[in-house]
Amino acid sequence: MLKQLRIQNYVLITSLEVSLKKGFVAITGETGSGKSILLDAFGLLMGERADMKSIRVGQEKCAVEAVFEVKSFEFIRFFELHDLDYSSECVIRREITKNGKSRAFINDTPVNLSVLKALTEQLVDLHSQYENALLFRKEFRYEMIDAFSSCTNIASEYKKQFLSLQQLKKQSAELQAQLQKQKASEDYRNFQLNELQEFDFADWNQTQLETVLSEQENAGEVLESLSQFQFDVDESDESVLMRLKHWKNQLSKLIVKSKSLEEFALRMEQIHLELQELNADIAAFATNTQLNPEERQHIEDQLSFLYKMFRKHHVQSVSELISVANKLDAESHASEELELKLHSLTEEIQQLQKLCEGQAKVLSQQRMLGVKLAEKSIAESFSKLNLEHAKFQIVMRESAELSLHGLDEFEFMFSANVGQPFEQLKAVASGGELSRVMLAIKAATAKLNQMPVLILDEIDQGVGGETGNAIGKLLKEMSQQMQLIAISHLPQIASKAEQQFSVRKHVFDGTTLSELIELKGNERRDEIALMLGGKNSSQATLQAAAELLAQES
Repeated sequence: MLKQLRIQNYVLITSLEVSLKKGFVAITGETGSGKSILLDAFGLLMGERADMKSIRVGQEKCAVEAVFEVKSFEFIRFFELHDLDYSSECVIRREITKNGKSRAFINDTPVNLSVLKALTEQLVDLHSQYENALLFRKEFRYEMIDAFSSCTNIASEYKKQFLSLQQLKKQSAELQAQLQKQKASEDYRNFQLNELQEFDFADWNQTQLETVLSEQENAGEVLESLSQFQFDVDESDESVLMRLKHWKNQLSKLIVKSKSLEEFALRMEQIHLELQELNADIAAFATNTQLNPEERQHIEDQLSFLYKMFRKHHVQSVSELISVANKLDAESHASEELELKLHSLTEEIQQLQKLCEGQAKVLSQQRMLGVKLAEKSIAESFSKLNLEHAKFQIVMRESAELSLHGLDEFEFMFSANVGQPFEQLKAVASGGELSRVMLAIKAATAKLNQMPVLILDEIDQGVGGETGNAIGKLLKEMSQQMQLIAISHLPQIASKAEQQFSVRKHVFDGTTLSELIELKGNERRDEIALMLGGKNSSQATLQAAAELLAQES
């Protein structure tokens, strides 16, 4: 149960601290007094989005804190799971600062919003006046029926398996698209690979090939020049060797006339010998340098292939080209690997599909029983809400294929009066009837959900008179199972509460403030009278208020 609520610097609230009792607690007040502010503040504890505008003007931060009594074993497990200090009294706090930061605490330990929500969702069912629309939401229908069917755990496990199935199907579709793309490019890829495998170029040396080709291309010109050199040096009538020999002989003759010429004679001899050796080497080189058209053509073909592949694959070396060939070869086996993966994934999908279908059938069987129980329980609540002639029906249909919720589809049907056919609830129920239908569902599920705190915001919207009295009685009955806090504008409802608070707004020192005041004794009587007859309460309305309170004492 909620034992204490503290609010600081939230919108029109400067400082508020109240203690709440078990059972039925009513919160009343005039329109615009700040009841919605109170709910919004409590919403922060439920993990709702923080807004800096919520901070009271002139303040640095606002804070909302609640003290809950928690003694359930399930809560102990929750605290252990999230490494939180456990106590039978749990303090939950949320702060918002002007710089936009929001902080949450559980028993003084900082937590993120997901942990805060996970805990408060087990502690409080906060039903605002706009949540009657839940009746038309598919998820709410499944949650309600699964609660009556006692198959919430089965439904949760089914959802887990179904989401896994959807993920596998997504992976399968992605693999199929990838395989299709691989297949579409397979012919061209194989063509490229075969083209690269036409020559075994792994040992090719591009620089060496280009050098040899250059030599072949210039061999004719080189041989012609070398032949002319040989002719000039040794073969012509006036060859260089013959002239050197002549001058060598002349120097030898002159030595007798001048000893100084011996050095020149020796040098001439050396030049003659060197030229003879050079001529012999050139002759040998010329002999070994042969024109080979076939070799030249072969090298040209090799280099032409390389240059073509370089351009085609946007590379600049043989090593890069080898990498391209290896990549293409690896890709040529990718389709086979994808097909194997796809086959394995398909088998896994088929197995999980069968498992989900089996779980969905079990769900359907239990939900059939839950539908009957829900209709019976809600009908009993109808009789307590002045809806004696109204009927509620849950239509259960089998869907064509598995969905997140199984194989079942549900529709809420309603008949307000005797003799009227069932029609969709949304189409035929008035605002007041919708409020009572939702309250009937809340009452019927109160024991099932075992929610410690239920907060109802104007569940009496659109009703009054004896119907309001009936709602008040049902709320008091429900409060035997939980702490029930109702924000109401009906005196018939407020008078049945064990504890009553009034939200009041006033101006102090040029500033508008909202307060939450616990009413006791004649204060409750005066508040009920105000709700009955307005500000100018007569003795009669005061007497009527006293009688309403006396009926519940």
